Amino acid sequence: MENKEIEALLAAIDELKAKMEDEAAVAREEQARLADEVKQLKEAPVSEEEELQAEKSRLTELVKTSAKNRQVAKLTDTKSTDGTIKNSTIPEFSRTITEYAVKQSDLVGMFPVIQTENTNYQHPCKVGKTAAAIGKGYPSGNPDMQFNKGSFAHMTVSPELELDTISDAFFDAHTFIRKSIVEDFGTLSADQILNGVGASQYEMKGFMSFFDATKTTDTARGTTYFKTADASAETLKADALFAKLENMVLDTLREYRAGASFVMSKAVFTLVKGLRTEKGELLIQRNGQDSMIYEIAGYPVVVDEFLPDAAPVVFGDVAASFTLLEAPKMLEIESNPYKKDGYVSFPAQHRVGGVVANNQAVIGLILPSSVAPY
Repeated sequence: MENKEIEALLAAIDELKAKMEDEAAVAREEQARLADEVKQLKEAPVSEEEELQAEKSRLTELVKTSAKNRQVAKLTDTKSTDGTIKNSTIPEFSRTITEYAVKQSDLVGMFPVIQTENTNYQHPCKVGKTAAAIGKGYPSGNPDMQFNKGSFAHMTVSPELELDTISDAFFDAHTFIRKSIVEDFGTLSADQILNGVGASQYEMKGFMSFFDATKTTDTARGTTYFKTADASAETLKADALFAKLENMVLDTLREYRAGASFVMSKAVFTLVKGLRTEKGELLIQRNGQDSMIYEIAGYPVVVDEFLPDAAPVVFGDVAASFTLLEAPKMLEIESNPYKKDGYVSFPAQHRVGGVVANNQAVIGLILPSSVAPY
C-alpha cells in the first residue's frame, strides 16, 4: 500500500473518532438535562390530584400483588369429568384456609382432603353385592356404582382498612388482610363442614346433617345417610347407656373398627364423663398410657366444640366416612378503594365442600338430655 493511501485511511479514522466523541458529548448533555428535570419534578410541590393519582397507582400495585399471590394453581394434567384436579399445585392461600379450619375442629381434622377444579365433584360408591358362592354355579350378582354429589358452601367476606393505615411503611397491609380472611373463612368453613344443613344454594350439607334417625332402612339411607339410632326419648341409666355405646361398636362393620373413634359434643361429654355403671366402673376412662386421652370400650373419645349440644354420638372410621372438598381455583380476592371514603375494602369469596364417601363407615346415636346415675 502506498504512503498516500495509508495517510488517507488514517485521516478517515481520525474523522470517525472525532464524530463519535461529538455524539457522546451530545448524549451526556441530554442525560444531564433529563436528570435535572427529574430532580426538579421531585422537588416541586405535589398537587392533591397528583397525590390521589399516586395513591391509586400504589393501590393498583397492591391488588396486582394480591392477585399474583393467589393465582398460583396450574394444571399439569387433564382434569377428570367429575371435577377432580390431577397432579395439581395447591394454591398456598387456599391451603392455609383449610389448615386453619382443621385447627378449629378435631373432627374436621380427621377428614381427608380432595382438591377439586369446580363444584361438580361426585364420589363413586358401590352398591349391591356380587352374590359370590361356593361351587361351579357362577351365581350372578347385581353390583352397581352410584355417585354421591359434593355439597359446597359459598362464603364471602370484605375486610376494610383505612388509607392511612395502608400507607404506613411499618404496616404490612397485605399480610394483615390475608390473615384476616384466613381466620374468617377458616372458622366459617369448620362450622359449615360439620353443621351446614343446605338451607340455601349458598350453604352446604355438612357431616352431621347426614345422621337422620327417620331413615331406618338401607333403601331410605341410600349411599348418603348414616345409620342412626334415636334414644332421645328414653329414660336411661349408666348401664343402659353403656350397653348402647357397646352396641354401636358391634353394629359397625369389622373393617371400620380398626381406626374407629367415638366423637361427641362437649355437652354430651360433660353429661357422661362422670357416670359409673352399677359395678362402679366409669363409663369414660382415661387411657392407661396417656392420661389426656379418654376412651369408651377401648376406643378413643374425640370431643369437638363445634358440634351442637344435641349432636348424636358418632362411632366408626370417620376418615373413611366423609371427605372434605377444597376448591382452590374458586378463591377470589379483589380490592375496592371506592366503596367508602378513606377506606379500601377487600371483598373475597371462597368455596368449601364435603361429600359422604362411605355411609357404612360410621353410625350415630342420639342421646337424651339427661342420664340417671347410680
